[in-house]
Amino acid sequence: MVSDVPADIDWRENVTHAKAGRSILTTGPFLQVQLADGTFPGGLSRGSRTNQLRVTVQCTDWIEIDRVQVLVNGRRVPSLNFTRNTTPDRFREGVVRFQETLPIVLSEDAHIIVVAAGEKSDLSRGYGTSDQAKLRPCAYHNPIFIDVDGNGFQPNGDSLGFDLPAGGLTVEEARRLLTQSGRTSSAGSQVD
Repeated sequence: MVSDVPADIDWRENVTHAKAGRSILTTGPFLQVQLADGTFPGGLSRGSRTNQLRVTVQCTDWIEIDRVQVLVNGRRVPSLNFTRNTTPDRFREGVVRFQETLPIVLSEDAHIIVVAAGEKSDLSRGYGTSDQAKLRPCAYHNPIFIDVDGNGFQPNGDSLGFDLPAGGLTVEEARRLLTQSGRTSSAGSQVD
């Protein structure tokens, strides 16, 4: 049974979804993502070159988002980058802050991830002076895999310009690599 009433939530159903990879990570925004064929995060769609992605972001009154970005194979796609400044008509007030069905056109098998973020806000209205207050509102989900040609999902092998580490990579090493590549500022936030 699907419910947002805490007393009605069955922990066994949550375990089943987690094992299937149907998960989101969030500091507050509630992100729902699904392909029109019913595929959820963690799932494999035997889709086509043109897919419809339903994206809904809900927030409490003390959380704000101002960007929704679709990543295709880990890369930002300019036409799938929505901000409150550049596309204000896509954002709403109230609980549902963003709700769109987006066309995703692919030339090869791909994995899709949506990120919803409050780049110009933090969580201080809800968390006061605690350490969590400094966090930015952000939500993203496990990938949705799309097999465009029906011969099984084939990753494209793009390492996003990074050598893939053979061993563990510390947070400090990752931050140094990102800073060197110009992908983040020295403080660790993403640079557009």
